[in-house]
Amino acid sequence: MIVLDASLMIAWLLGERRRREIEDSYSQLQDRPVVVPAHWAIEISNALRAYLRTGHLSLVDFQAVLETFDFMQIRIDQPIGVDEIGPIAQFALTHDLTAHDAAYVQLALRHRATLATLDNAMRRAAAALNIPLIPA
Repeated sequence: MIVLDASLMIAWLLGERRRREIEDSYSQLQDRPVVVPAHWAIEISNALRAYLRTGHLSLVDFQAVLETFDFMQIRIDQPIGVDEIGPIAQFALTHDLTAHDAAYVQLALRHRATLATLDNAMRRAAAALNIPLIPA
């Protein structure tokens, strides 16, 4: 199982394919189940909105991006409950992460999954917790 960071997905979807590590990461997603935190869809939507607003993404390309999701097997984890606010904030503080990023790392830890991210802070936290990473 793979926990997929939204920023890695956006980088792949929006043309940063020239980066070998992004292409290699995507190829590993095709054969394994993917799970994401509940806020992932909002992060993706916000990034797409920003790219549309600035003209870095056309409406035609936007539709093509949306069709990509039809081919992926992405399972969205349930949102955290109110009782989990304290623990996720503490986890984020302990590992020097934002709460958004901590949710990805915690999800990978909970599912004993691989974390797919290019974010350096998330990668450091994952390495400290012995969570496998993509790209390696």
